[in-house]
Amino acid sequence: MALSTIYIYLTYTSVFFALLSLFIAIYKKTYKDATLLPIFWLMLIYLLVAGWDVFSSKTGVKGHMLFRGCSFAEITCFSLFYYKLLRPRKWKNMISLGYNIYCFIGLWDYYERYNANMEQKSVLLVAALLILYSLITFLYFNNRTFDRSIMALPEFWINTAVLLYFTGSMMVYIFNGYLKAYPDDIITYLWNAALISHIIYNMLLSIGLWKNFRG
Repeated sequence: MALSTIYIYLTYTSVFFALLSLFIAIYKKTYKDATLLPIFWLMLIYLLVAGWDVFSSKTGVKGHMLFRGCSFAEITCFSLFYYKLLRPRKWKNMISLGYNIYCFIGLWDYYERYNANMEQKSVLLVAALLILYSLITFLYFNNRTFDRSIMALPEFWINTAVLLYFTGSMMVYIFNGYLKAYPDDIITYLWNAALISHIIYNMLLSIGLWKNFRG
């Protein structure tokens, strides 16, 4: 099977799990939970992006602005999620600072009218910030006591999804720059791996949203 065909199948699978996550978010009334509400909005955005991926895989049309908009949505929604989740003021201040730094770089990128190097730095910054937030959250969980198993908490699964996915995304973008000199098949393998990572990410988000006992 051709690598391009595998990519299309993986894209469809990613769309399916994006739909599943959104369905679960609606069914479990995630939009009524203040902490999980940003995740609900992110599910809507992911569905839009997944639909675009299907369109672009068939037409070859690229969507740089949509891609950059997705990165902005991720850092915005997850910053709100972690801001509401983490109670210590020092972590809230750190999240606010990280978000302001990202916005400054994003505006600089926009002023440069699409600078590929700046876009890569922006994506890597999103990944680095969210990895940091997820690690802090695991530390926060470890220092708290809960009246139920931590694996029954939706926040645990969402945080796990963030750590695994954005660690993988960071690796993809780092290696993507080095692999441009190699045949296209190598890069296709890399992006197929990225799609698989995104599918697993959506699966973990779906589990987390299903665990929403407050819905």
